[in-house]
Amino acid sequence: MKQFILLPLLSLLIFGAGSAQSLNFGVKAGPQITNFTHASDSKAAFLYHAGGFATVGIMDRLQAQAELLLSMSGSNNTETDYYKQRNMYLNLPLTAKFRVYDRLSVHSGFQLGYLLNAKLKITEGDLEGSYDRDDKFNRMEMAFVLG
Repeated sequence: MKQFILLPLLSLLIFGAGSAQSLNFGVKAGPQITNFTHASDSKAAFLYHAGGFATVGIMDRLQAQAELLLSMSGSNNTETDYYKQRNMYLNLPLTAKFRVYDRLSVHSGFQLGYLLNAKLKITEGDLEGSYDRDDKFNRMEMAFVLG
């Protein structure tokens, strides 16, 4: 599995660095609103993501971008906020970036995510505490990215 991920990324970086117009690195961080769609008693949580990225120019307006992000996801209880589910992922988005205008671009690609931990925090009642819930979620995730 690791070879499946690293080989295309490495070949893209080597090819891109040899023929690219530029190779750029940067830091990325920001807020995100997350929720679980199949939970009837949950509402969105305001969380964060942070990490870095590398961009390689392929053609005049086309670049490849790889990111490595530490990302939080989760939800809160709709009625009382007595419980909070928090999951921490290590995400690897790999996207093609098409520059439309000078400061406007469109990204498309896929993202691999690895669950680092999943905790349920209960703040009131007899069950108050923090509980590991790693076994309730898939360790690996894959998603399509468009934006």
